[in-house]
Amino acid sequence: MRSQRFDARLNREEGMEHGARAQLTHGGHRFGVEVRPYEPSGCFVQITVDRPIEVFWGSGFELLDPEGRRKWASGTVLDPAAHQPGRSRKAHRLEFLEALGGGEKEMLLALTESKGVKGLTESELEGFASLSEKDRHRWAQDLEADGQIKILTFEPLFLLAESSFNYLCDKLRGYIEKQHRDKPDLIGITPKSLRARFRIPERVNLLALKALQREGRLLWTEDKVLPADFRIQASPEEEEILAELEELSLKGEFKRVSLEEIRKRLRISTDRLNRLLALLIERRKVIQGKDGFLLHSQWLDEVVAQLHSWGRDEISIAEFKEMTGLSRKYAIPLLELLDQLGITRRRGSHREIL
Repeated sequence: MRSQRFDARLNREEGMEHGARAQLTHGGHRFGVEVRPYEPSGCFVQITVDRPIEVFWGSGFELLDPEGRRKWASGTVLDPAAHQPGRSRKAHRLEFLEALGGGEKEMLLALTESKGVKGLTESELEGFASLSEKDRHRWAQDLEADGQIKILTFEPLFLLAESSFNYLCDKLRGYIEKQHRDKPDLIGITPKSLRARFRIPERVNLLALKALQREGRLLWTEDKVLPADFRIQASPEEEEILAELEELSLKGEFKRVSLEEIRKRLRISTDRLNRLLALLIERRKVIQGKDGFLLHSQWLDEVVAQLHSWGRDEISIAEFKEMTGLSRKYAIPLLELLDQLGITRRRGSHREIL
């Protein structure tokens, strides 16, 4: 990595000044540098070079006095792409450098942990330390076996610290529960919005959601994530609205008008309408397809009965339109729903009746 500022650990000789100018020898070349210690002992320092040089974690160097006559210290690069930390972050920085001061395995763990919930990519690791691919994989597998990191992918390598993963799971769960407490009509949050909210890679987001679902700490249905104890409840007033919604669905209103028109007719919010529709779906009064297609379950039963008494083992789209009285706009989504439910199976332009 070409860098103009890096953090290092020094073995100091006598006579070196704090915050001094010095000469650095590395790779057979000399460079003018400024050395700033992190603490009084001067063991951990940040070095700013007059021009960018090629360094990696573990690179060795020597510091000479400003005239280049006397050796002041030998050192080892710990972070080849350091940034100037604020005062409040200096203690955290020293802990990080202490962790980087171990072997390759300790370095890999410290670097992965420093990336937080975003995870460590192979390209980031390659730029940080000149490890072979074999060593990168070996240390990653050792750390995963120790329960300290998760390997999300091998090709290319993508790592996530176990501590970061547990932190993310707690944050996701807390956020989902708070959103539903603050918005009683809310029916779940999409994984996509969670990913954007926490600015995390999709693989990390899905891994956390799957783990929370597996542990029973949240519900994940279709494209919605909900609290584990989420239950849809309706007030007496809402039961009346539910009865009206069910009647509209039975009459086929959901096919002839938009949900926005229904919302205006009932004078309720979009979130409330979605919650009540979800309750109808939960009670199996209404069936919903993948594309949002809604219809009353009683009407669906009648369609299924008609198919079973069709007299043949397949039906065309035109024949299905004639049988149901639906236009192509609604016949196609209904057929796709029937495919989804295992009532029919698509074969070219026809549907096989199962």
